[in-house]
Amino acid sequence: MTYLGYHGTNEQNEKNILSMNFRKSTGDNHWFGEGIYFFIDGINAESLDNLAAQWAIDQAWDNKDRKLKYTNYIVLKATIHLAPETIFDLRDENNNRIFNQVRNKILEAIKDKGKIINGDYKDSIVFKYIQEKRIYSSWHTTYLQDTFEYFELYNNMRL
Repeated sequence: MTYLGYHGTNEQNEKNILSMNFRKSTGDNHWFGEGIYFFIDGINAESLDNLAAQWAIDQAWDNKDRKLKYTNYIVLKATIHLAPETIFDLRDENNNRIFNQVRNKILEAIKDKGKIINGDYKDSIVFKYIQEKRIYSSWHTTYLQDTFEYFELYNNMRL
């Protein structure tokens, strides 16, 4: 399957992305976990380049220092090629059911340990668990949801 994706980022990242491709974001502070995020055709109703630009602007804000980390941003357009068996589409009823079952078990386990679920909880915990336990057949899974998407590395160009 082929998608056209839009990725908003700091303008300083352009040269590295164009010469070495996208670099996967790492850590637990991402909605779908580690990866590269795009707005893609066929899912988002709004202007994709505007959504990607707004994402880049939002990511520029540093909550700790209460200022912008950067003021110049770009939107890159990428052609993304995926094997259909690697896509875990949350718009699919069965996949959505699997995701919610795992999420509910994780949330129950957190509550059973007496921990409070707050803003630190991210669904990336669920996606990581699904991958680690191989609940879904592919190790390098791609997640599709209505607004934010996660993809592996593919070619790109600047808008």
